[in-house]
Amino acid sequence: MAGNRTTLTSLVSNFELFSIVINQSVRMDNTISMENLALSYKHIVKPSSNDLLFQIDNSNYTIMNVKISEDLIRKANESCNEIVFTSIIFKTIKDLMPYVNLNKSEEIGNVPLISDVLSINTKNCINIIPPNSIQIEYTLKSNDTKFVCAFWNLTTNTWSIQGVRTRIEYLSYGNVKIICTPTHLTTFAILLTSNIPTKPDIILQTALSSVACSFSIVSLLASLICFITLYIRTRDSSENPFKQDNIFTIHINQCIALLFAILIFLFSSLAIGYRVPCSIIAGIQQYLWISVFGWFLCESIAIAWKIRFWDRGQRLWPFLVPLGWGLPFPVVIITVPITHDFYVDPDLGCWVTNTSQLQLISFILPILLIISVNIFLYIYSLVIIHRIKERLESGRRARKIIIGSLILLPLSAVPWIIGVFYVNKDTAVFGYMFVILVGIQGVFFFIIQVARSTVIQDYVFKWKDPDEVHSKFEKLQTFQSSTQELAMEQDDETTSKL
Repeated sequence: MAGNRTTLTSLVSNFELFSIVINQSVRMDNTISMENLALSYKHIVKPSSNDLLFQIDNSNYTIMNVKISEDLIRKANESCNEIVFTSIIFKTIKDLMPYVNLNKSEEIGNVPLISDVLSINTKNCINIIPPNSIQIEYTLKSNDTKFVCAFWNLTTNTWSIQGVRTRIEYLSYGNVKIICTPTHLTTFAILLTSNIPTKPDIILQTALSSVACSFSIVSLLASLICFITLYIRTRDSSENPFKQDNIFTIHINQCIALLFAILIFLFSSLAIGYRVPCSIIAGIQQYLWISVFGWFLCESIAIAWKIRFWDRGQRLWPFLVPLGWGLPFPVVIITVPITHDFYVDPDLGCWVTNTSQLQLISFILPILLIISVNIFLYIYSLVIIHRIKERLESGRRARKIIIGSLILLPLSAVPWIIGVFYVNKDTAVFGYMFVILVGIQGVFFFIIQVARSTVIQDYVFKWKDPDEVHSKFEKLQTFQSSTQELAMEQDDETTSKL
């Protein structure tokens, strides 16, 4: 085995040196096919506006493609006036080493090498390879389901999976597409394994995510039970809190959106590898999470409307429903057609690809816009409440809701900002923060929107009779009168200035 490893390293080293010589001398595109290897090289003089594609027909595969993205070519052009990408297919190496051993630290053991070995090289024009800029696609017939992409480490004389990501798609008629996404240019192959290694960080992050999401699901179900109980206990009361304003109805809708978002977030990993289901789930996730923030916007509008215009918001409600549930639709509809691979990312599962422009357009930018409007409306409402004095019970209740939302809103947004750093920097700390903060969104919601509510405390937790709490709602009339008077005073001031 040691001799075979040395032989393989020598072969790979010699052919990579050969490819370097070709890179320095070739001035045209060509393909050379021999019994033991196939050599292809592409010569690029000007920056290309298209992806570069090597396409190799092979007896062992339906097809093998090597796609080098426009971004990578552009980066290479910035350093070199001309580029030559060289690919070499080693056809018989897998016969020399049908079973190989991965690096001991990766603990896979003996696994079969099922593909020809591919080497990709270029001039030393590229220092940093953009994410997903190189894709090696193998399509073959197989009943096996566990594959891993690996590269031959010339230093350790072993196959290694470090820096090479694997994605598997199951096609029709028993075909399997294996997509390797490396972060460097070197020698690659596909290994069949029954024990694909998982980094300890990923295992722990998955466990933490499951625990946190479970707590959130329980908390959100408890929140819904509290809201339903509150409605049942007060539906025949003249001072039904659901009739006083739209806040509780908004919180119910927000709770439903958050519950389904976390449920899909928890189980989305089951669809990884299946393009169509994964894309559908990713689109639903994007819709639901933006909808959660959309209902924050509805809440801030409802509070500002009530305080400024002395209105219970019944006329406003028909506009809030399409805003809360309809706001994400334009975002999803606009961003989906950008690329057919938009929702397929091996690192993030069924979610947006980790291309910064797509993340910005599809998720981060809409959330930041919603948060900005929310903060403005919350501050505006707090200023009015302060001007009419805090001695009124209803004013204190509105202030309490606003402060709670101002706490919950950043807690809901921060995980997704952290997520951008995680997928782009691949830092374990960001990974832990992301899965924990996303997972416990439901716990935050229960504490801030349910447990802190004096109305729910009276009717649900303390189980008080509606008549006992009736006096609290009588103070609402005083609050409304004060806000109406303030509004009239402000209008008079504006008129006098004009």
